[in-house]
Amino acid sequence: MSDSVVPARSCKFLTVQARDAQDDTDFLVEGNKVMCINQGIAVPSMITSLRKGKASIWVTNCENQARCIPKGMCIANAEPARNDIIVFSLTFNDHLRRLHCVLSCTQDAGLVLNPRKSYFGATEIKVLGHLVSGKGVKPDPDKLEAVNSFPTPKKIHDVRSFLGLCSYYRRFIKNFCFRAKPLQQLLKGDSKFHWEKAQEDSFQDHKPALTSPPVLALYDEMLPLNCTLTPVVTE
Repeated sequence: MSDSVVPARSCKFLTVQARDAQDDTDFLVEGNKVMCINQGIAVPSMITSLRKGKASIWVTNCENQARCIPKGMCIANAEPARNDIIVFSLTFNDHLRRLHCVLSCTQDAGLVLNPRKSYFGATEIKVLGHLVSGKGVKPDPDKLEAVNSFPTPKKIHDVRSFLGLCSYYRRFIKNFCFRAKPLQQLLKGDSKFHWEKAQEDSFQDHKPALTSPPVLALYDEMLPLNCTLTPVVTE
């Protein structure tokens, strides 16, 4: 998940799902605009998919999305994230202006918005396994269940799988590289699997760290920025 997807102080979200091009584009786009205004949305998120041809094969709409909402678009403040587009704003008036731009681009690209799969007025949304709100970013509890229920590793493959799950949320685990080092040593070179106290302690230490993780506040360019270097990270 990109840290640039949602800026500081964005507080509300709108999720709109697009379908293949149809003749009722104007109706659906206009309908979504009305619903957005009625709900008082501050920030929209649009998830787009495109169905090409009569074969009804759904494909990720990366190419069309890039044409529809270019990355870094200053008018709509839209940031593509895989097949998501997060559009953010701080005031309702800005929201209306940016939303109008996004919907216009969507209409010009020949995409149809599906009101039945659109969500409005959310103060928190799920993005790539994270919960994002105006307060910050935290892991999606549903995704953490795989970590909490992970059985004690019995082979190298199990260790690699567990570390893969935890590494995705490493930003929420303080001193992750130190805490994971006993497990990471098992993955070096031709190391043979051995499960001793150090590995067990490291394994058990990760679960409570993710059970109640901190909420990462969104970056504020007005605050001082500190960088910390450690030889363990650069090994």
